[in-house]
Amino acid sequence: MEAVNKATTEKVDKKPVERSAENPAISIEKGISFVDSIAKNFSPTQWVTREDIEAVLKTKGLHRPIAATVQYGIISRNKNLYQISPTYKELINPISENEVKKIKIQFFSSPKLYAELIEKYDGHVVPSDLKVHLIRFHNIAPNASNDVAELFFQNARFAGVISDNNILNVSVVSDPSVITPPQVAAKSTDIPVNVENSEAGVLRLKQLEDEKNRTKLLSEVNNPITYKIPLSEKKNAVLTYPHELNEKDIQILKKYIELLELGLN
Repeated sequence: MEAVNKATTEKVDKKPVERSAENPAISIEKGISFVDSIAKNFSPTQWVTREDIEAVLKTKGLHRPIAATVQYGIISRNKNLYQISPTYKELINPISENEVKKIKIQFFSSPKLYAELIEKYDGHVVPSDLKVHLIRFHNIAPNASNDVAELFFQNARFAGVISDNNILNVSVVSDPSVITPPQVAAKSTDIPVNVENSEAGVLRLKQLEDEKNRTKLLSEVNNPITYKIPLSEKKNAVLTYPHELNEKDIQILKKYIELLELGLN
């Protein structure tokens, strides 16, 4: 009887293993390096097993790095078979630096957990206590949350989509054209050249000049803050501005809104 009670007590006292939602175990940079070593041993079109990879790399227990590279899209998976992804092939033979940047962002955006965080924080500050949010809202185990949060920030920096003050800018970096100032057709009847409207005329010219020199404008803005603004019919606007704004800056922004209204009328 005592033996039965003891066994029952041990069964009750045994705690279930707390598992996290799927998340990458290694960084994108390490994942690329890992696939570099695989590419030296297998044809880009060859499908292989995990055991094949472990055999040629002479390393056992490669489940975690293989799973991470699959999540990033650096390796393709078909059941228990793996193949170097077409995107990796583009990365090692890029047409331009811009293509490399887009591929890094694609890798960063691919894991399910990262896609959820991007949807939540893109255009906003990622909280420094991200690990708490991972536990509360993304089913990450407390004992793993700190490492998962640190890896997210590390990958965001590698992809070039986070600022020094933790503002996530995936959509802006992926497509800089989204922050182009609004186009307004230049019509002589829009703004008469007189004293009352001379300031608006100057702003119009500045708007056109800014559009032609968008790259220069972006480089001159220090640590910008970017907000995604929901509009009607599931459209979005993106507003990027420097940290320090004064009253004159606010007035200029209002003038731009007025110019946008003129363009719509």
